[in-house]
Amino acid sequence: MLTKALVGAGRPADLAPEDTVVVPVRLPDTAEMLHAGDRVDLLAPPEPDVLGAGTDDPEDTEVLARGALVLPRTTDLGASGSGLLSSTPETTTTLLVAVSPAEAPALATASRLAAVFVP
Repeated sequence: MLTKALVGAGRPADLAPEDTVVVPVRLPDTAEMLHAGDRVDLLAPPEPDVLGAGTDDPEDTEVLARGALVLPRTTDLGASGSGLLSSTPETTTTLLVAVSPAEAPALATASRLAAVFVP
């Protein structure tokens, strides 16, 4: 969910490169290592089954976005506020990323994501 603390005074779409859209994504605490300008692949690990067991097979992990651009924190833009990285009680972090329009729907509806730094 987009909140004022997440986007600050600016318009998120103004921060994205041409031909991309902006999507808020929730990542585990490891997202605190991400900075504006970083490029990441966003992955959806397999959902656990009803007994809580999952699979460790890497082939079951789906790549939802390649080379997503991490957008600046509000404080990086000179505005006040908590920034684009916002921790929640569930130990996840919400950040904004710029992706292709084709990748956005899967990211917007994903319940679990992981990020991999890419060049």
